[in-house]
Amino acid sequence: MSKKRLFISTGDVSADQHAANLVRRLQAENTELEIQAIGGVALKQTNIPLLATHERMGVVGMGLFTAAPYHWWLGQKIRAHLREWKPDVVMLVDYGEFHLWLAGLLKEDGHKVIYFIPPQIWASRKNRIHKIKANIDHVFCIFPFEKALYDAEGIPVTYVGHPLVGTLPPVGDRQALAEAHGINSDFLWVGLLPGSRRMEVQHLLKPMIGTLGKLQQQLQKPIEGLLALAPSFSKEKMEEMMAPWVLEYEVSVHVIRQKTHQIESTVDLALVASGTATLETALYGTPQVLAYKAPWFTAEVARRVCYLPCLGLPNILCDVHNPIVPECLQESANADVMTQAALPLLDPNSPETRHQQWGYQKIQQELGHLAAIEEMARILKTQWLS
Repeated sequence: MSKKRLFISTGDVSADQHAANLVRRLQAENTELEIQAIGGVALKQTNIPLLATHERMGVVGMGLFTAAPYHWWLGQKIRAHLREWKPDVVMLVDYGEFHLWLAGLLKEDGHKVIYFIPPQIWASRKNRIHKIKANIDHVFCIFPFEKALYDAEGIPVTYVGHPLVGTLPPVGDRQALAEAHGINSDFLWVGLLPGSRRMEVQHLLKPMIGTLGKLQQQLQKPIEGLLALAPSFSKEKMEEMMAPWVLEYEVSVHVIRQKTHQIESTVDLALVASGTATLETALYGTPQVLAYKAPWFTAEVARRVCYLPCLGLPNILCDVHNPIVPECLQESANADVMTQAALPLLDPNSPETRHQQWGYQKIQQELGHLAAIEEMARILKTQWLS
């Protein structure tokens, strides 16, 4: 009996991490299974063969245009490889624009294609559901409200839960983190999570460091900044980039690699770029302010295609008309606005803090306890790779 084959395609850091967790689960249950992927650091650590890596993926804004030739080439490379390798199923993870185009190519070649963490059609460009219906054999969604959208279109869909449920590490050890990186554990800690994409960091790093300085000035107490370094950046490059602003605002910032969850769970306040990290921070119960800034062209396109008044996942999951996380977007993603949004969240008894913590509890109840990675492994094993 020949070994079953699974091909996984990811395009950014969070999808890479979720896919790696799933691969490890599958490897523990089925050593005969052959898996190949498009992946990053996390999937590489599972020791499966990677057809390509993420160095030129995970782009937004104008980068989408400059990276288009590479993505076209990558799609053709995947297509040619899979014609030879002949997987039993191809699983796409997040990264909607590229994967919806790729799904059309793979469907033409007769592959079974499933989608784990589908595009957020409920937030923007609902017409993408037609491409999903035409080219995806089954959708595995991660938010409970998504299922009804696909059911209404007659698209096979299963709600498997959010991949963060059951996979988030426990709350970090603040004292151990302090000792490992020379941080004063008695000071106020502010986490800086400017994102994993170069464009995000270029736009958000300075206002985040500026916020750190203004908070320190207004509170009249020393603050330690803990910057979560994404795998796509070197520590040396990050320290070089932020050096002028650290000097200007007279702040202390520790650049820390591969400890994002420890930072999210141990700081007193987090300044977070919109994305998965906002939901992780919410699940840890850490006070946070969301920030995001993109080039004007990207922002203008987003305004025209997005339906929701909020950007952050915690706000979308909780109440878009009464957001629990302050959103500092575009012109508002500056140190003055972010500081004013952050100050009330440092008071555990403020109305803003109570409202945010109420929302966090609601999110935990909404997502429930269905562990997506375990559920996906079970479904793949019993229904697609049996």
